Amino acid sequence: MNRYHRKVFYPQEAGQELESITKELNSIKDEPVDIKSLLLYIKDLKINSENIFEYYKDNDYIAKICVRFDWKNESVILCLTANKTLVSVWINSVEDTHETLKKELYVSQ
Repeated sequence: MNRYHRKVFYPQEAGQELESITKELNSIKDEPVDIKSLLLYIKDLKINSENIFEYYKDNDYIAKICVRFDWKNESVILCLTANKTLVSVWINSVEDTHETLKKELYVSQ
């Protein structure tokens, strides 16, 4: 898989390819997420160490954590900095068993 960034390099065909994918994405009509209720739930969420499934450490400092919790019939994943700034959030199936986890990207011993 090749990874592209606008500030590094986009091939000539990137414009057409990105227009095509955005049309496809914009045509998907999934059930909308009640974002207000989700954000209110997150606001009151108490994080415990058992919810953390991934973390990033810079020297002796934990810089970022990723937590997973159930909300309605979904799993919600939050990535937060150490000062609780939201880095990213996404919704996943509660049945997701992480079969595509790339273990080589993580420290192992």
